[in-house]
Amino acid sequence: MTYLNRYTPFSNLGKMKVSLVLKGFTAKKCHIVEKIVNQKHGSAFDEWVSMSAPKIDEQIIDYLKSICIPKMNTKDEEIATLSPLEVRLIEIHY
Repeated sequence: MTYLNRYTPFSNLGKMKVSLVLKGFTAKKCHIVEKIVNQKHGSAFDEWVSMSAPKIDEQIIDYLKSICIPKMNTKDEEIATLSPLEVRLIEIHY
């Protein structure tokens, strides 16, 4: 692992499937909203590295804030697949 390459220790991990069982949940239909931050979506660090890791100043911070937003999915699905170092907020609406 280096200062700019943070994924080396995770190169062999692959994706992870997560299953969640909700007991006492009585809704027959629900709408799922996911907000995802990973290497491709919403990661200020990865965007900064793709810019050749310039010196961080107010202009760079403002730019990264404007482009680094989580990806949003809406779906009806039982299993989520996570990439290494991915963070995912899953909201279930019924």
